[in-house]
Amino acid sequence: MTSLHLDDQLCFALYAASQVVCRAYQPRLRALGITYPEYLAMIVMWQVGPVDEDILSKKLHMDPRSVGDVMRRPADAGFAEPFGAMSERRIALTTAGVALDKYATTAQQAVVCDTELAPSELAALRDDLRSLITRMAKQ
Repeated sequence: MTSLHLDDQLCFALYAASQVVCRAYQPRLRALGITYPEYLAMIVMWQVGPVDEDILSKKLHMDPRSVGDVMRRPADAGFAEPFGAMSERRIALTTAGVALDKYATTAQQAVVCDTELAPSELAALRDDLRSLITRMAKQ
């Protein structure tokens, strides 16, 4: 008999919480014509402007080899377009991508409401998770 119990696993609690939160976004983002990974890429572009694979991989904590699809899909949907020399693999928001911000904000606020967390609880949870990411990234 193993001493491992699923409910005692930090990795499972994080995984399950992530799955539940991402599922809460899905219908709201589907209505906007984007997926959750695309939403994350759009947030980075709303925040910093045109991005390349290196910026996205660092900001999203993704393997750089996985970022190409995340960059391509907003461009395919008309929310972003290639920017600069093609060798740079950069994309920038289109007018439609910029306008999507206000609708995405509404989706984000709805998911925050779904959590039923007070603003201070939400901030504390987010801070704890960021701290965990920082510590684990050093490993």
